Amino acid sequence: KPVTTYDQFDAGVTVISPHPRTENLIAVGSYDETIRLYDVRYDGQKPLYKSNSLGGGIWRATWHPSDDSRLIVAAMHGGCRVVKVESPGGPFTVEAKFTKHESMAYGVDWLVRMSDQKGAGALTAGVSCSFYDRATYVWHVDPVDHKPAEAES
Repeated sequence: KPVTTYDQFDAGVTVISPHPRTENLIAVGSYDETIRLYDVRYDGQKPLYKSNSLGGGIWRATWHPSDDSRLIVAAMHGGCRVVKVESPGGPFTVEAKFTKHESMAYGVDWLVRMSDQKGAGALTAGVSCSFYDRATYVWHVDPVDHKPAEAES
């Protein structure tokens, strides 16, 4: 028997990403094209936040390894998004988009390289892949679009 069930989704759930340092926070993605944040201390609650559509079914979501407020998302037909989570209760801001896949973005992760002792060579990039493109892409995640991904009422 489940301990808790979160079943407020409009389509199949495809990814769960526990926050690496906030042990009670999870990001959950769905084919309904949204990300929801839940606090697992509260059984069966409504999400802390639900984004509007991110452009495609959410296939993968990964928290940044050192920036607790950033999440990188593969949104299938919508490409990839870097999302800033302003607080555990939202809102989300789409900081960057990558839409150069010829088909669907299935995988995405962070590529982080720390700088050398002189401060040169630091890099934060997105790396994504597509099954049908038979390709992997490395792309800049610099903020380019600061439109809030507003919550649904």
